[in-house]
Amino acid sequence: MADAEHTAEPIGNTLGMMMQLGYDNPTWIERSMKAGKLIRDFWTHYNDQNHRHSRSNFLSPTQVGAHDRMNDSWISYRAVSPATAVFNYNGNPTIAIYTEIVNGWVATAMSTDRGKPKRVIPAQVSFPDSVLGGTNSPNWYTASHPPGTVNYDWLRQQYKGYLLDILFVAYNVTGDAKYLEPIQLEYELAVKRGYIPDPVGPLKRSQRRGLSRSTHRPGAKSGSLPNWHRPRSNL
Repeated sequence: MADAEHTAEPIGNTLGMMMQLGYDNPTWIERSMKAGKLIRDFWTHYNDQNHRHSRSNFLSPTQVGAHDRMNDSWISYRAVSPATAVFNYNGNPTIAIYTEIVNGWVATAMSTDRGKPKRVIPAQVSFPDSVLGGTNSPNWYTASHPPGTVNYDWLRQQYKGYLLDILFVAYNVTGDAKYLEPIQLEYELAVKRGYIPDPVGPLKRSQRRGLSRSTHRPGAKSGSLPNWHRPRSNL
């Protein structure tokens, strides 16, 4: 067992791709369905607010992390792409998992607990007690980082795309606009505060180091929270 960034690579970075390259190959379908079963029966569960979330950002086919590793992080959904491919292939009811997971993240985005602005999607939520920012975190935008953990601060926006992917899948299948609401409202909030998103291609992303221009201004201190992200009464 290790952090989801690495243990999910063999599943998330290969099976989804093989499902597309060998579209009707039963080997890739079967293996991808097994990944969906792990997501449904082992890696995720219902928290104390009855929302389905990942139990940890450390996982394997037989274990999930405990203690300060018990956080649902964006990276946890790297392993989901094979289940997406199965659904695209045969309409497997795996989509019920997506809507349950995404319903929890929509509720989390709309929460203002710990002074988090409504509309902003936090990088982590603890399991099972639903603390924004993660287990033992000092605030909603800073994770705890004890030895042996790989937790994520909100400012860096690492691996957010994996969560956005399942938001889009849930919307495409259900047509329910609530799954796009956190994305739209977060975008509008960024624009309102002067942080214009800076779309880039894969090559440019691969060349970047540190913060993207969309979340960093000249003269800002590294690691500080931009002013528009600080809790304010008028958000």
